[in-house]
Amino acid sequence: MILHARALLSSTAEGSVDYLQADLRDTGTILSQAARTLDLSRPVAVLLFQVLHFIPDSDDPYAIVRRLMEPLVPGSYLVLVHGASDISSEVSSQTSERYNTMSPA
Repeated sequence: MILHARALLSSTAEGSVDYLQADLRDTGTILSQAARTLDLSRPVAVLLFQVLHFIPDSDDPYAIVRRLMEPLVPGSYLVLVHGASDISSEVSSQTSERYNTMSPA
């Protein structure tokens, strides 16, 4: 991911690209760094692809999303992509077990 972002950062001058690396729970940093490139007085899209399942319930993922969206103007979008455990549930369960075994705690 970071290599792709760096390639975009050094590409042509059309448009603007930025990359930030932060803990999703640090919404203040995310919003302030995003404001370096994005005009947050205009509608924007927040894309959370395959990330919320890494946030435990104890860290209140609903509140995290709310903190990201609250300061944005009307017309902004939220896109969530989240793995589903009810589709091919046996494969999903095996994949989760394998991931949990191989991931650092």
